[in-house]
Amino acid sequence: METIPTHWPPHAPVPAEAAPADFVTQLGHVEAHADGSLRLLTLAHHLNLNARVHGGVALGLHSEALHRTARRLAAESGRSLRARLGSLDLRFISAALEGAVLRAEVAVEMHRRSVAFLRCQLFAGDQLVSVAVATYLFDADAGDPSRTPQPTAQPPVDARLLTTVDASMKHMGPFFERSLPEGEYAAGFVAGPKNIDREHGTVHDGMVMYLADYACGRVALRRARRMCVTLNMQVRCYQPAMLGEWVEFAPRARHAAGDFVFVDTECVAGGRVVMSIGSVWKTVGPAIPR
Repeated sequence: METIPTHWPPHAPVPAEAAPADFVTQLGHVEAHADGSLRLLTLAHHLNLNARVHGGVALGLHSEALHRTARRLAAESGRSLRARLGSLDLRFISAALEGAVLRAEVAVEMHRRSVAFLRCQLFAGDQLVSVAVATYLFDADAGDPSRTPQPTAQPPVDARLLTTVDASMKHMGPFFERSLPEGEYAAGFVAGPKNIDREHGTVHDGMVMYLADYACGRVALRRARRMCVTLNMQVRCYQPAMLGEWVEFAPRARHAAGDFVFVDTECVAGGRVVMSIGSVWKTVGPAIPR
């Protein structure tokens, strides 16, 4: 994967971070531009252990850019509609370094009364980082009671705080992990105010996918015994996770062949399956000793 050395101009001031009142402000300094694009200055707290921009950061920016376009389409319909993500297929093309200014550009491929197909391209300078193709569904916004915030849950008693994490995970956390029967692995978080989509008051899809990227990558590494990078994620969204709920992934490595590992998982929030993900990973670097 190509590394993109596109950096924030040295003469430009680095903006101060906003208080993490929701997922977007927690993600970083996201700017909306007149052309409809979103831009994010990447800093040290956006990096993974390989000193590259964390895949979850890219997922988060894709998700927010797509959400904004879908909400605009819903508003322009003249009806009281809610836009919700139905599916997302994301492909990682290259990696970015600290200081890169990520730019998310969304195109509407098709829009009908109840559905829209959107494409989001993420760039660092002129170089393509990743591409996401999403299906958004539009239905009547009748104040769905399932979106009511829940009493704050506690992590399971056997969950451990994740401490050996990269700068990005430390910034976006806290996250927890636990071992399941038969040696399976799970990771989760308690959904707080800094994880929400301010528009709807539910957990931002980007936050859920952020943890999915980490958890699936951890399982791919355990299966391959080598570092892994994300090639592709296929996401299906069923319903939102709620503020206060325990949100958890328990991924499984379904297959490994050569340099590739296939990992599937479901996201369970408050006992409900809210999202399912299939992912493909490529191994890099030498084998990790057992």
